[in-house]
Amino acid sequence: HAFTEIMEAVFLLLASGSMTAVNGAFECDCSWAAVATCRGSGDGSRCWGECCQKVVKEQSPGQSRTSGLKDHAFLPRTAVSIKGDEWHINGQPTHQGIVWKGAKVQGLLFNARMVQAIFDDLNPHTVRHWDYPDGKWDPQRNVNEFIHHLAAYRHHGLDAVTVSLMGGSPCGSSWPCRFAANRDSSGFASNGERRQPFFDRLAKVVERADELGMVVLLQFFYEAQANQIFHNDEAVVNAGHKALDWLLDAGYTNVALDVCNECDFCSRSCPGCCINDGRSKFTSLHWPPQGHHGIFLDSLRARAMKRGRTDLLISSSYIGGAIPKPEDLKHVDFVNLHGNNLWAWKNGDLAEMVRAVRRMPTYRSVPILFSEDDGRCTHDGVGTWEKAKLAMDDKSQRGPNGPACFMFFEECTPSATTRCALGEATREHVSWGLYLACCSYSVCPSTAWDYKTGYQCPPVNWAHNATPVKRGFFSKMHEITSGA
Repeated sequence: HAFTEIMEAVFLLLASGSMTAVNGAFECDCSWAAVATCRGSGDGSRCWGECCQKVVKEQSPGQSRTSGLKDHAFLPRTAVSIKGDEWHINGQPTHQGIVWKGAKVQGLLFNARMVQAIFDDLNPHTVRHWDYPDGKWDPQRNVNEFIHHLAAYRHHGLDAVTVSLMGGSPCGSSWPCRFAANRDSSGFASNGERRQPFFDRLAKVVERADELGMVVLLQFFYEAQANQIFHNDEAVVNAGHKALDWLLDAGYTNVALDVCNECDFCSRSCPGCCINDGRSKFTSLHWPPQGHHGIFLDSLRARAMKRGRTDLLISSSYIGGAIPKPEDLKHVDFVNLHGNNLWAWKNGDLAEMVRAVRRMPTYRSVPILFSEDDGRCTHDGVGTWEKAKLAMDDKSQRGPNGPACFMFFEECTPSATTRCALGEATREHVSWGLYLACCSYSVCPSTAWDYKTGYQCPPVNWAHNATPVKRGFFSKMHEITSGA
């Protein structure tokens, strides 16, 4: 089986013109024309060609480009790029020619938030909370089970998964989960150095996604965990550089960066909370926040370009319901939004949120992507937190996922009680991403939840069909991406 996979890979590379046989040995053909066949056109292809030649000729037998992560050289099959407001994979728009209920599907990147795929908890006092129903918590079991289900996600039309080097809230959207605050689920040490086991697991995810033609939206930082782990801004910068260098060394081309998850959180939701403790990088998306917009994102881009990667896509996400300031758009390759908490928008209207971005004079017709949205009716369009909490506490409201946990994937008209985000996003020609938590705010138990529910709370049942909600999402994905 392994030999067959190797020969298939060699055949694909020969067919694409990116490898040639010389005296019985294979080496990269790094001419611009040959590499452009796989990489699409543009300067990025030319830069990749130069890199390709160097890697193959300088690689010693058994040495990996990921600094000892594997015992073989990695040869990418999948490259993500953008053209206008469309996502491309290997130079072709996603879902080419597909139309669903009159809406253009071509160029969309349907995604799901699977941030715990490489999760672990290094705190011996909290790790027990993530034990499986049938055994102790095991990060290798977690990542292996996730990788096992990637093919099913792809089969149903999913294009990308969001994976985080700092995980996410392991209790989903539950405030009562106090024990999680002391976890240590960071892929970085306090000084920003890499913790190699996290990167080893990440390599497995990225490479399996590459085999399947999928994109990984990679988060470097999760704001809540970062503010707990890092002691100063120097550690933040070091971590960003170390993660980026790892990515560049590996040669992965199916990765787009979501540098920080909701890093505008403190400045928007708790002004002053994170400003005077030496970690100003996390007071807003613009690091540092006093002018100099996008300086950290721009520094990462410059670092990648210096290494010959002009095609690496870089962005950062906003807190749910928030949109970028006009000056932000100058520094991102795609607009990365979160669609939960849409209280500021009439009836939780995702379409109006998107149109507000497009009306900005600095918007450059780049892709708009939602990388997190729970599509929950009681979560949005209710005006105030007090009303939302009342709705969530109402045990008479029952959906397929329990009290106050409605997931709407069908097309419908937004109102104060329903919001069908997936269909709405598709009609607006923006990519939509599922965030499926384990439970909902105040109705979530503080110590336990159903193992099958959601993709956010370890231990995760990664199956695409474990619950009616999961089946509903992937069924709708298949429908939309097949143009049914």
